[in-house]
Amino acid sequence: MTSATRFTSVERTLHRIWVDTLGHASFGLNDEFSAVGGDHESAAAMWRLVRRRFGCDISPDTGGEPLTIGALGLILRGSATPTENRALVRLRPGHGDEYPSLYCFHPLGGSIARYADLVDMLDDRLPVHGLQSVGLAPGYEPDRTINEMATRYAAEIAPTAPNGPIVLLGYSLGGTLAFETARQLRARFRYPIHIVMVDVTPSFTPTDAAATAYDALANSALGIGLDVAPLIGLARDEALRRIRAEAAGQGILPANFSLDRLRKFAEVCEINGSAADAYIPRYLGGDLTLFRSSGHIGEPDDLGWGGYVDHVTTHVLDGDHHQIMETEGLAVIAGELESSILARGLCHAA
Repeated sequence: MTSATRFTSVERTLHRIWVDTLGHASFGLNDEFSAVGGDHESAAAMWRLVRRRFGCDISPDTGGEPLTIGALGLILRGSATPTENRALVRLRPGHGDEYPSLYCFHPLGGSIARYADLVDMLDDRLPVHGLQSVGLAPGYEPDRTINEMATRYAAEIAPTAPNGPIVLLGYSLGGTLAFETARQLRARFRYPIHIVMVDVTPSFTPTDAAATAYDALANSALGIGLDVAPLIGLARDEALRRIRAEAAGQGILPANFSLDRLRKFAEVCEINGSAADAYIPRYLGGDLTLFRSSGHIGEPDDLGWGGYVDHVTTHVLDGDHHQIMETEGLAVIAGELESSILARGLCHAA
């Protein structure tokens, strides 16, 4: 590597794509594509693979921004354009009807990029779709309540799974969206709908909207370990400039990364965070599988979900809220997810 090596699941996938298109691995997070051997032909191949792998459409015209893995990783987490301006994206078609379809719901930033490595770890016969915020697309306003989001997602899922069964998977805010979407789908279909959540509680603790957005950007998307408290009260652009400067100082983002993209990411995080704060879950029944981080101290084993379903199967993963969605945590989730599908008889060809 020739620069910083803070590779998370999204950056690792991008790194593999660059290796495939460039034919070597002598680059890091902040190296520009053209500076490490990229030309017009390899760039076109790279964009095709990014679109296919993440289900997002990123224009080759990056507005003059340096094209680096660090920059692309952040764009994919929160400001890429959903393909065809729809919430539902097919991540993998699967093979035959042996497995039910898996639907992955976006976390706070609105993107499904976090699931890229998980999809790679799952049996390739499993059909996988993602649900991402329509607010990421230019000219489209995001839904502003959990119920509105779930209504949209249920309407897009229904035609793709007329006979079931299906599995709804959600990390963080995505778990809340999976829960409410399951409620709406169960009102229409009788087939099994299994919910799998990763580190989410039934009720979010209301926080300052800006603080939520800055923390999601700085510490979830960028992983720079920044205390965002001093940013509260600053003008939005000044706060974002400080986050960008810290990320650039750590070799994660180019120093001139677009403020427009950072604004969009923060806006979607604020809207989704406010929707989560206002959501009040209701009893649903059925079973639920929960993966929770070991960082929940003094909280019930099921994080409170036992009051909303009949049974919760809990798995505790080492690490904090962000770390459990990296390699070791994802391997456990993938393994347990496949075992759960088989053990519960959710396969069509049981």
